[in-house]
Amino acid sequence: MRTPPTAAWDGSWQMGTTGHTGDLLMLSKLRTLSGTTAIAAAAAIVGLTGCSKFDTQGSVAASNDSSIIGGQDSTGDEDFSRTIVALYNVREGFICTGSLLSNDLVLTAAHCVVGEASDTIVVFHKDAINTVATFLKPIADSNGSLDDLPATAPIRRATAYRVSPVWEVKQNDLLNTGDIALLKFKGGMVKGFQRAALLSNAALLKNGQSVILSGYGTNDGVKDEGSGLLRFVETTIQQTDYTQSEILIEQSLGKGACHGDSGGPAYVEIEGKKFVIGVTSRGVNDLKNDCSVSAAYTGVPFYAKWLVAAVKELKAIPEEAADDKVLPLPAPSKPAEGKPAQSVADAS
Repeated sequence: MRTPPTAAWDGSWQMGTTGHTGDLLMLSKLRTLSGTTAIAAAAAIVGLTGCSKFDTQGSVAASNDSSIIGGQDSTGDEDFSRTIVALYNVREGFICTGSLLSNDLVLTAAHCVVGEASDTIVVFHKDAINTVATFLKPIADSNGSLDDLPATAPIRRATAYRVSPVWEVKQNDLLNTGDIALLKFKGGMVKGFQRAALLSNAALLKNGQSVILSGYGTNDGVKDEGSGLLRFVETTIQQTDYTQSEILIEQSLGKGACHGDSGGPAYVEIEGKKFVIGVTSRGVNDLKNDCSVSAAYTGVPFYAKWLVAAVKELKAIPEEAADDKVLPLPAPSKPAEGKPAQSVADAS
């Protein structure tokens, strides 16, 4: 969650979820490929939910009440759920959400990618919290490396990322923050998953239109607990042109995204097909910090041209060459009328 830019907080917040710092630092055993100390997987699970604890077997008790906020748990069989992954930063101990764009690329929020790319793992499972516990805790206990992950693990290592250059200069602003990023990972997507379709024509959106939100965030905005499980909820678009590059989502009726859903998708259905229209960024006018008012989503149509350029650059980077170079932002172009989407993942 970012620090508000002014002393008088306006009720905006970002949706990453962090845990108890003391618990995380106490168990810092896991090491990255570079040899630097990272957050232990055992402690990382505490960080996923904030309030969840290990039992004597090292498993985690996670809340299954309600969902995302006012929605329901994913079965893993929904068509859109097979395009969504969890992003977990093993060094900082926070969870975010992302959408698959290709066999090795994830769309997420810029505030979800910090530090070295290799600090982030991509989790291909509806139950991210117990998946991380199952596969990473033994490695942490043996002072191992993420290189020791078994081939059967539904977990991948990130190797590089690109954030919108707008984020570099406007991340502490209240509007048009450029909160969007692409993350590259190695090993390819897990069998059964597929890439998401992106909307490139903002003219197809309208206020009041039904939208599906999904993510691994908390299911209780007051208690801030229950993150680590994939959930989804249906609500509506409150304002298609909240800012030049952002869409406002209605959350005042007890349904919406919350902490940990950062980077996750907002879907609309057009002619029977679901398209990602935005990336979860932050709460708006939420003075209680309980995800109960509105949420700003970074608009995918506005950044379509930048996404194409970022895909090309990331595709050219070898798997092991992790960095955090910023790619210049091309001027947005107006999509052709009647063209609902484009496949940026095929750009080359």
